[in-house]
Amino acid sequence: MVVTKFAPSSRLVKYIKCYYYLENDQDRLMNDTYFADGCVEAVFSLGWDFYKDAVKEDWAKIIGQIIKPRTLKIVGKGQSFGIWFYPHTFTYFSDIKMFELNDRVLSWDLIFPRSVAEFVGNCIYEKQFDRLVKGIDDFLLTRISAHHEKSTDRLTEQAVQYLYQNKTSSALDQLASRLQVSQRYIQKVFLTKIGVSQKQFIRILRFQDILQKLSQREIASLTTLAHENNFYDQSHFIREFKTFTGLRPSEFEAKNLPINRHFIGE
Repeated sequence: MVVTKFAPSSRLVKYIKCYYYLENDQDRLMNDTYFADGCVEAVFSLGWDFYKDAVKEDWAKIIGQIIKPRTLKIVGKGQSFGIWFYPHTFTYFSDIKMFELNDRVLSWDLIFPRSVAEFVGNCIYEKQFDRLVKGIDDFLLTRISAHHEKSTDRLTEQAVQYLYQNKTSSALDQLASRLQVSQRYIQKVFLTKIGVSQKQFIRILRFQDILQKLSQREIASLTTLAHENNFYDQSHFIREFKTFTGLRPSEFEAKNLPINRHFIGE
């Protein structure tokens, strides 16, 4: 599996985490599971097919906020190009309310021009990555220029930055005070701009920290990991991890995730 990541234009770095390219030259069946990370992705795939619950997904698609573990069957060998948005930035490019995308996958051309998907497909086929990155940069910059920034955009950005740095339940009260708005108002904004409440968002961020440590085996014990991440006890920690993955922490092995293991902790 070849995984290459590309940086977006300097004018897009606050909106796009990265672009990425995958290439699998082994014609075999794979199973993979993706977990909540707070983000939305656009993915374009040629040569291999992705199935969710025996239903083949579109080759060019938008993957909304993942809440439940997303298990896929992947058939064949092929290539994919992805656009990885930050949790709060997809609404700069689309007017869709983010809670409407939770655990959903939509065809790219339900939201964006099909011509862009065709351009991406041609570049992937020809392996013209410089042209591809520049073309996507130009498309996204055009969408940004048409977006009229709102007060909720700035509030969400500040809230997300604060919660990335403070992943505890007590941070929620402090957040409302810092932004001088009510908890109820923040929740409404989060549901619209991110797709989940601020409380759920903290849970996702904390889960991602744990997932990274488990993947890299940076733990002394599960009990220590539970305490370091402010769980009441180990049983609470196990229940939370199982909610996000369907597995107990002791059952998790990053090596069983042929694609996703390359993105955990990014």
